[in-house]
Amino acid sequence: MQNLSESKLPWSGIRIAECSTQLTGRLAALLFADQGADVLILADQKNNKSVDEFNSETNAYLNRGKTFMHGLNNDKRTELLNSCDVVIVDGESTEWVRKNEQV
Repeated sequence: MQNLSESKLPWSGIRIAECSTQLTGRLAALLFADQGADVLILADQKNNKSVDEFNSETNAYLNRGKTFMHGLNNDKRTELLNSCDVVIVDGESTEWVRKNEQV
């Protein structure tokens, strides 16, 4: 039987931008991360009312396996966003715009 670490997970090699602060978007990104995707958290989760409603254990659970990208200037954030295959938004922010070829 093959070890999980030796097998290729279904979303390996896929880069996902999490631009969400609501539970639905954050949970969707977690499911992708669990299946091998490289998930970058681009949403500002500090001092955010939606994120603050959860306790620290819940936030730790929802953020596991993801990479925080804090303190980025607009150019770097745009560059990272454009490099992603999938962009997860929650409809709350209008600052995130996806490219036509992104899902």
